[in-house]
Amino acid sequence: MAMWRMRSCPKCGGDLYLDVEGDVWFDHCLQCGYMQPKPVITCPYCGMGMVIEEQKGSKFYYCSSCGFKSELNQVSS
Repeated sequence: MAMWRMRSCPKCGGDLYLDVEGDVWFDHCLQCGYMQPKPVITCPYCGMGMVIEEQKGSKFYYCSSCGFKSELNQVSS
């Protein structure tokens, strides 16, 4: 399941989706191809990088180092 942000492209106003290339996350525009790297989200407890995981239809940030888990919209970088 893709994560979309409708009409959010800063270049053309098109639809952005979350794309992954290796271990780098990008906002990627479906219409014009614009790509913007997403900032790395760090764990508020141990400072390690967190990954996005999906479980039972909901997405969350997960830290494999300390096990911290948070809803996608509740962690700020």
